[in-house]
Amino acid sequence: MIYLFHGKNSFLSSLEFHRIQEQIVNSFEQDRRAVNVIKFDGSTSDPSVITTEIETPSMFSDTKVFMMKRVSESPEKDQLNEYLIKLLEDKDPNEILIWENNKVRSNTRLFKAFKKHGKIYEAPELNKRTFRTWAKQQLSTQEVNVDSNALDIFMQRVNYNPERFVKETEKLKLLPAKIITVEIIDKVCPDTLEHTIWELIDSINEQQNSKAATILNKLLNQGNDAYFILSMLGRNLRLLLLTKILQSENKTSGEISKILKIPPFSIYSVSRSAQNISLSKIKKIYDKIINIDYSAKTGQIDINLALNILLSII
Repeated sequence: MIYLFHGKNSFLSSLEFHRIQEQIVNSFEQDRRAVNVIKFDGSTSDPSVITTEIETPSMFSDTKVFMMKRVSESPEKDQLNEYLIKLLEDKDPNEILIWENNKVRSNTRLFKAFKKHGKIYEAPELNKRTFRTWAKQQLSTQEVNVDSNALDIFMQRVNYNPERFVKETEKLKLLPAKIITVEIIDKVCPDTLEHTIWELIDSINEQQNSKAATILNKLLNQGNDAYFILSMLGRNLRLLLLTKILQSENKTSGEISKILKIPPFSIYSVSRSAQNISLSKIKKIYDKIINIDYSAKTGQIDINLALNILLSII
């Protein structure tokens, strides 16, 4: 069987690519059949080497499993594509797994051949709702039991990023606890900077100075660079301004997400923040950020102190 793994989320397609490879190898080993896993990077491998290896019977094992990446980036991709189409149409008996780090167009001959003769896995685009479903499946597979409230915090901490979620889950799996609670998540999984910066902006906008100061000091105590925090504040304020302008033009959340390249699962919170902050407030905060940046870089004030002063004067 020949498989194609692709999609807009390259991490998810790669995760499935390796999962199926492991599944195939395990099935052969259970049948006491020796397996030889052969890997190629299509962007650098000579196509003649790939074709020769596929067509040459193995002398030392019963079964070959081929893992090929980035065929679409090969200088000889047309030649490779034609070869793969022929293998698909001839129902080649080898197990061949092909991973692309982007979405393959559905109108290509290769895609149509996969649809007819092979198997296709397209990584989904996750929003907050589908991310939760995917996350619960991952936890179940890893046999990690996380209670509902802790899962909400966990997803926020990793900023709904699948790769970070998988890495943090591996850490949770090592813990002796039978059920992962909010308290455990607080200790084991640090906040993502992106999520915390939005919390900081929201608290500034709502004039919750005490909360804003707590969030800022937490960011600094975690070792985050003060200049980077300042630049992130400026970046996120720019997103709020652009979102507010697009909202005034009656753009939908989906359109705003696409125009500003904001992940679909983040657009709701960005839109809400944009609706709750005035243009005059954005300008006031932005002016203060520019003044702080200049003063700190010219040695007139300590950057950490300047950030705390910022909170008290906005």
